[in-house]
This record gives sequence, structure tokens and C-alpha cells, in this order.
Amino acid sequence: MKQISLLFLLIMLTFGLQAQYTPVLPTMEGIVKHLRSIKSESAAQLRDEVSCTRETEFTWNTSQWDSTYQTITSVDDTNGKINVEITTSEYVDLEGFIVTEKIQGFGIVGEFNDDSEPVSYDSLLLYGPDQFTGDLILIARILPSYNGNGKLVKQDTYFNTAFFGLPLGFVLFGVNLFYYDANDFLISEASKAVDLGTFTLENGDSTHYDNNVAGQILVEQAWEWDTDLMAYIDVYRNTNTYVSLGGDLATVTYESWNEGTMSFDYNSQSVFTYGKPGQVSKEEIKTGSPGNWQTVQEISYTYDGQDRVTLTSYKNVNPNGVKTDTNRETISWDTPQGWTSESIFQNFENGIWVNNSRAILEPCTPISSVTPALAADLFLNAWFDGGSQLNLTCSPDAKAEQLDLYDLQGRLSLHTALSPGQNKVNGSALMAGMYMARVTFADGRVAARQVQKF
Repeated sequence: MKQISLLFLLIMLTFGLQAQYTPVLPTMEGIVKHLRSIKSESAAQLRDEVSCTRETEFTWNTSQWDSTYQTITSVDDTNGKINVEITTSEYVDLEGFIVTEKIQGFGIVGEFNDDSEPVSYDSLLLYGPDQFTGDLILIARILPSYNGNGKLVKQDTYFNTAFFGLPLGFVLFGVNLFYYDANDFLISEASKAVDLGTFTLENGDSTHYDNNVAGQILVEQAWEWDTDLMAYIDVYRNTNTYVSLGGDLATVTYESWNEGTMSFDYNSQSVFTYGKPGQVSKEEIKTGSPGNWQTVQEISYTYDGQDRVTLTSYKNVNPNGVKTDTNRETISWDTPQGWTSESIFQNFENGIWVNNSRAILEPCTPISSVTPALAADLFLNAWFDGGSQLNLTCSPDAKAEQLDLYDLQGRLSLHTALSPGQNKVNGSALMAGMYMARVTFADGRVAARQVQKF
């Protein structure tokens, strides 16, 4: 879903207009993934569904970590339309603060294909912390328009803007346009940005698709608007083949535009092998050109009995066809919930597999509330000393009132009120490990620091 990804990329790049830090926003693909996992339930169960998953990424043998909580806070299925609210919270080790984003989708219907048409929805509302107050405010509205056949043809994005704290209201920021052939297959899309000085629409990126009679994309070609030349220039071209009409993808050939030669250069080709329909068992990455392709990498996939990938292996292939292990990723699944529970990425070094990184995804108790980034300068540091005392350092004018300490599973491990000037809390009852210390101040602002007890 290139058009949706580009839209959210624009939102993330421009979010600095509203907040000091750029949060990670949930994508439409993420929303649909969650909906697929629960759509088999009855409407009554959907209305009561509240689920939370926490993904923590570790760099092996270091204490650095990033953690993201994604929570479905409400789901409602009415007359075949699903209303869903999803909250994503990101906890960053190095910066030591929490950013929380909320996305609401109303009336989301339809499914994604690999190169599908845009998903249908009534509207999307994006929430985030206000730059000046830290309150959760409506940041953007995304409003769609449809043709007579229910196809999404236009998508307007409005941002809630302010100038030195003075609210200006919602301003049109960008427009995405979608075009279809007589069979309602998506044949092109275009983005237009709004000049905030003149409020006129300017040309942006454009992508064209050639389809076969089954609606499969044979050629995808993209252009971008050059403001200096006042013309569209080529960016890339992908050519697809299929094992059969309406069947699986057989090859994808990637080309990029060479401004020097004013022609496309071949970059690579992916060739897919299937264990059964819809299940890729091997992907070969080739370089060269038609008639002279040379395999340089091979990716193999192993599945369990429920058609879930459990092992992805990467091998380099030399010109003589000799294969050498380079990397692999092992994936574990939580069967009852259907979530990936753990993935471990390893490098092959000196004849042995060496751990590189690890990601854990698990159900959790969400840590709700918004932590304004502006409060981070009030809560300066946190650490455990040798006597298991948790030391807190705040700015001299900060009035800390409450401490909440959470472990990496999102469980509240310690809750206590703080007295004026207090900078030590007894942590002797706590297990060794990583925690998130969250301090609430007298003015309602909140800030957090990562802390480790050894």
C-alpha cells in the first residue's frame, strides 16, 4: 500500500509542527493485521475486545532497548463495518521519554493484497500530544471520497495547526488521488501537496500500474515532480510475472532511472519458489540483465503446521553457485493468541551462529496516559545504587508528586507518593532487571526514565 505508506510518512515528517519529538504512528497495514486476527470472533465479542501487545527490541549483550506497546482499546462491528481505536506507545531507552499516539479508524472494511487498491474507511483521526500543554489533541483528519462503485478516489489530509501557540484550526495539507480502469482495477495514483503560503495544490509523486485481465499488476512505474524542471521525472519501474493467471508472483524485476543515460538500469530480479500456493519457500535475488541474470543471494523459508514462518535463512551465492550462510531469523509463535512471541536474528561468523538482536512480542497490560515530551527536562535522571535505593534527580523547580515503576512486561512494580525534595525510594523488594520510572508532577505533567537494577 504505497499510497498509505507515503501518506503516513508525510505525517511523520511534518509532525514536528505540533510536537517536539516525532512519534511512531500505527499504519493502516498494522490496523488491518490486528483486525484480521480478531475478525473471526462474533460481533458481541468484538465489542468487548481489548487487547495489548508489547514489542521489545534488544541489542544482544547490551542494556539498550526500545519497546513499543500497541493496544486495541475498542473494537465494534456494526452491519459489517468495524470501528476500531488503536493506541501505540513507544518507550525509547536513549532519549528516556515516552511518546503516545492514538489512531482511530471508523468503518474500516476491505482487505489488503500485496499490491492492492486503497482500503475503504469513513474517516481517520490521528491524535498526539499538544506542543504546549502535552494534552492529547486531534492532530489530523483524513477524509476519503468514493466513486459510484465504492472505490476510493480521493483522500484529503487536514492538519490541526498553530502559530506560536495560537490555534489556527484545520488546514488542508495534502491530497491523494486514485484512478481505475473500466473493470475497477487500480491503474494510477498521485499525491499533491498544499503550498501553505498560497494554499494551492502542487504536483507530487505519481505511480502508474499496467494490469492483466485478472487485475494483477504487470508493470508498476513511478515518477516524482521536479520543482526546478517543472516536470515529472522517472524514478523506478518494476515488472512482475506470475505462475498463472490470478496465481502467485513468479518474478519481480527492479529497474531504476539513470539520469546520465536517460534510461532505466536493471538493479535486480527476485525469483520465487512455492511449497504450495501462496507459500513462498525460496526467493532468489539475482543481478545482471535479462539473459544474463546471476544469483547472488538465496532466502529460504520454513513453516510450521499452521503455515507460519518459523525460520528465514539468508545465503550468499558466488559466481560458481557455492552458497554461504550469512544470517538467519528464528521466529516463535504464541499459539493461543496467534502473535509472534519472539524473533532472534543471528549472524554466521567464523563457522558459528552469533546472536545479533532479539525482539519479544507478548500480551501486556497497557501503560495508559500521555507523557508530554516537554516534561522530560524536569525528570533528569534515575539510577539504583548499591544499597537498592532508587535515586531520582529532578530540576530544582520541579514538584514531583508520584512515582510509578513498571517492568518490561508493563506491570506496575512500585507505586509511591513523593515528598518535596525527596530523591530516594527503597527498591530492595524489586527483582533485578530493567524498569521504566514514571514521575508525575504537581502541574499534571509526566515524564519517564529507563532505569536498571543489577
